[in-house]
Amino acid sequence: APFAMEITNRLRFFRRRWKRTLFGVALSYWSARYGVKRFRENLTRRAACTKAEAFGKALASSPHAKLRKLTVFLDTSIKGARHSYEKNVHPILQLGGMDVSVVEVKNKDEIKFLSHYLPVDGDGVVVAGSEGDLSKAVNHIVKREMEIPIGFIPLVKDASPMTSKLGFSAGNSVQLMCNASLAVVNGHLSSFNLMKI
Repeated sequence: APFAMEITNRLRFFRRRWKRTLFGVALSYWSARYGVKRFRENLTRRAACTKAEAFGKALASSPHAKLRKLTVFLDTSIKGARHSYEKNVHPILQLGGMDVSVVEVKNKDEIKFLSHYLPVDGDGVVVAGSEGDLSKAVNHIVKREMEIPIGFIPLVKDASPMTSKLGFSAGNSVQLMCNASLAVVNGHLSSFNLMKI
């Protein structure tokens, strides 16, 4: 029968080229998973930007509205930090009505130095980096006796103990960054024991 002949020919083809066939199947599976992941991450960004935009529009409609000035310490020593920040954080902060000044640092000691030049009329500081960056910033801002809110946006791939303390739980780094950025936009404040940071 023609159908049986076709099946036989295909089996012979796979038997002769089984390595290529296996590689093709694996590549197709990986591509599909990667595509689904990218799609979900884009949905996460879009949802976060929509929430931030709504907050920004509500803020702008207020008669006494003013842009909140933020200084962001961005640790560029973390691989892919600038790309992650520009794609997952900065749009949310801007849509939320923030006047953002980004200060790029290449190590934790630079945070110590640059924290002396924070604007006195600023509304907050955001550390986009690791827990070590956050610890440095907090210590030196406290030494200067500045009463200013400090935000934290983790740019590392895995959630850390500090992100859990801040109430952020997510299955991926994009969700984590978006949640942290929205917390900054919404002005969500929490108090912590400095000895535990």
